[in-house]
Amino acid sequence: MTKDRKYKVVVSDRTKRMLGTHIRFMAQVSKEAAVEKRNSL
Repeated sequence: MTKDRKYKVVVSDRTKRMLGTHIRFMAQVSKEAAVEKRNSL
């Protein structure tokens, strides 16, 4: 028997900026990969 647990994750402003920077870098290499990663977050 498995229980589905829901968690609330708090992401700091600094972390959001860092993720944005990483996604922009990914977009320089592969725009599709960057869009997929952004949508998965």
